[in-house]
Amino acid sequence: MPLHWRADPDGRIAWLVASAPIPELKELQDALARRGADADLRARPRVLCDARDVPLPTVDYVRTTVTAFLEAAHVAGVERLALVVGGEAAYGMGRMAEVLVEEVLPLRTFYTTDDARAWLLG
Repeated sequence: MPLHWRADPDGRIAWLVASAPIPELKELQDALARRGADADLRARPRVLCDARDVPLPTVDYVRTTVTAFLEAAHVAGVERLALVVGGEAAYGMGRMAEVLVEEVLPLRTFYTTDDARAWLLG
């Protein structure tokens, strides 16, 4: 499965770990549903999305699928989301997503999980 959840040692953070291939919107929605069905994960309002192993998405994918996922995440109770990526081009796509959802959900893009966790806990 290209998406799975895990709990962070800090009780406020849940990790959504993604791997290839790039997930479709339905898979992302299913992942949110799994978070909602798990009381421990649901109680963690901050999400670290580790997408370092996901291939580079297209601009259209970011504009449509990522934006729809982040809007659904906000509705599902996610307070802020840190996106960890594996390269400069993916970082640029993450920054584009930040702009697209800035009115909906606090989102920041990082290269390291340590920096992402620090922002989530700040």
